[in-house]
Amino acid sequence: MQNRPRIGFAVLCLAVLSLSGVRAADPPAADAAKVYRLVAPTVDGTQPPQRVLVIITPEGYAWVTTPEALHGSVERRVPGGATLQWVPQDTARDGDPLRTEQQLDALRKLCAARKIKFVHIPAG
Repeated sequence: MQNRPRIGFAVLCLAVLSLSGVRAADPPAADAAKVYRLVAPTVDGTQPPQRVLVIITPEGYAWVTTPEALHGSVERRVPGGATLQWVPQDTARDGDPLRTEQQLDALRKLCAARKIKFVHIPAG
């Protein structure tokens, strides 16, 4: 029963992304030398405001994930040798899914273990 709100939320997120023009299809073969972006957009119309994590491939394909599933998504979607850029929108918001140094360190360690270059581009 607890999974139903998450499923509904994931469907809502996919609908928002599809309406915004972000492609969410199977991408062509990944090029490990390219840059993947990790962003956390706010989902409009949710109260309280909620965020999802989105991994965007160099070709523009997007994979929506949750903070709890982020590590598995990075393992499956970002090839070794690639660069993963974390681009937070606003570091002052409490809803940012990677707001603590422990969360960032865990992601850095995962990337290092998988030979993925992690780049944090702080919000300005």
